Amino acid sequence: MKTKNKTAFMKFTALFLCLMLAFGMVACGDKDKDPADPAEPEGQTDPGTASEVVDVKVEQGLTEVTDADWGVCLTGGTVMYDLGMELTDDWTMKGTLDKLDENALESQSDVLQGRLEAGIAEAGMGDFTVSAVYNAPENIPEAAETEDVKWGELLDCVGVKLGDQANTVLETGAGLLLTEQKYRYFTKMDTQDYFAASEVNIPELCELIKSAYGISIDPEKFEKALKETFDRAAYYIVPESDEPYVAEETDPAEIGEGGPYHCMLGQSATVTGTDYTEKVDLVIQAYQVQIGEAGMYIHVERAREYNG
Repeated sequence: MKTKNKTAFMKFTALFLCLMLAFGMVACGDKDKDPADPAEPEGQTDPGTASEVVDVKVEQGLTEVTDADWGVCLTGGTVMYDLGMELTDDWTMKGTLDKLDENALESQSDVLQGRLEAGIAEAGMGDFTVSAVYNAPENIPEAAETEDVKWGELLDCVGVKLGDQANTVLETGAGLLLTEQKYRYFTKMDTQDYFAASEVNIPELCELIKSAYGISIDPEKFEKALKETFDRAAYYIVPESDEPYVAEETDPAEIGEGGPYHCMLGQSATVTGTDYTEKVDLVIQAYQVQIGEAGMYIHVERAREYNG
């Protein structure tokens, strides 16, 4: 699995864009409605009526990570690790992946916003400012695309907690993939930034991920993964050479010439429904502030493509 430059800078940039959405780039503003009862347009698939799951495949990961294994992070990849991942049937953000009216995606902002607000409320995630914006092809934000993902149109809905830039960011959306000429639906979360593995309330975070996104992970394996990812990012010295990765000793007293360094460790799964395929990712992303210091956050995402 590839992750494109998910550093602190990228997260803060995304959060800045989220705040721009909340305070002026969209006209939707706050809605005087019950978030648990969003209005659905005529012909719209009702939330909760998505097709049944017929198969789940969890990608097997490592139980121990070597220097050679970590090498994939130097090219933006993620080390697959055994987090004890299992998927549950009931999760509050499930409705955000239900199909929209793809022939009139521009008119679906209120529907998508209502779904995200309902998922937040049901999971008890606290107070978020939620805004949705439709992007025509000529207005697709550069930050929304990668080398592999190009949108023909994109309806994007973001939820942020105002205040400290390290707060959690929620996002859900739907858009036309140009390469595949089909629509992709996604729902994701980037947690607040942690600057020590001990700052993470593991039982609370594991329960939130399970409740909101239907991803159950083993707390002990998760704790081990957090510590390993944080320590790797904090103390690794990036090789000066552009040659293929060569394991080398790290020394907190030295400053690497190739930094800043970031590393990712996570686990993935594929869900097959009667009329869709869905990719599930949970990734611990850590970035080097300087030798001996790092920041870290957890990225959770479910992305669905319908067959027809």
